[in-house]
Order: sequence, then structure tokens, then C-alpha cells
Amino acid sequence: INPQVNFYWRRGQRIIPKGHRRGRLEPTRFQIDDLPHSQIRITQQLPQFTPLEASYAAEVPEVAFAPNLMPLFRRQYDNNIFTGAKLPDPACYGHTQFHLVPDRYHRDRLARRQQSDQVEVFLRANGLASLFAWTGAQAMYQG
Repeated sequence: INPQVNFYWRRGQRIIPKGHRRGRLEPTRFQIDDLPHSQIRITQQLPQFTPLEASYAAEVPEVAFAPNLMPLFRRQYDNNIFTGAKLPDPACYGHTQFHLVPDRYHRDRLARRQQSDQVEVFLRANGLASLFAWTGAQAMYQG
């Protein structure tokens, strides 16, 4: 089994810079195509961690950066949403997914460029985007 997770969303608007539609507003679109190594899915939804009403008072950090500033987005605009599980699958609720670092990622290459402080940036961005895509795709499927 080769699990995959796809999530498409729109965030804000942009003005088209050139072409026959120049100057018009359009939504800014993003697509995450994630290929986890493996996924653990379960047959029943996990219990609620905290009551939904408690989340109203919680502090939620606001990220002011657009998603395309993360070092993960290269291709967008393919409207796919998929959780990695077929709909009739009894184990349709996500629990955990695992990723391996891609072969093109080399810590020593960043160290040679005096960018040691950037070693973990790609890993954090990949983890954050992966979690966002899987959670968002599950929310779209399950309502």
C-alpha cells in the first residue's frame, strides 16, 4: 500500500499580474500532495481531547505568512482532496502517519554552506504541512 494525502484550499485573494486576466482578483490556491511512508488508521473516531467549548478561550497563534513561503510548496492548483483511505474502508479515521526524510535532503550540505541554523526548518515545515493536509482532508470527508 502506498498511502497518499491530498488537500486543496484557498486563502485570501491576489491580483493577477499579467495575461489577458491582468488586474482581476482571484483566490490564492494551494495544494499539498503528501506521500507518507505509512499510516495507522482506526475504525472508531478518537475521543474528544477537550470539550469544544473550551477551545473558544484558547490562545491560537496567528501565522502571518502565506503557506507558499514554507519550503514545501512547489506546485499548486490541482483540486484534489484525499485522506489516504477509500470511503468504504472501515478504518477510515486517521491516527498516525510516518514520514521518511527525502533522499535530496542532506544536513551536511547545509552545514558546508554555514546554514546550520536551517537544518531543522525543512523537517518542521514538512511535518506541519503534512499534519495540516491530513487533518484538513479528514475534516472535508467526515464533515
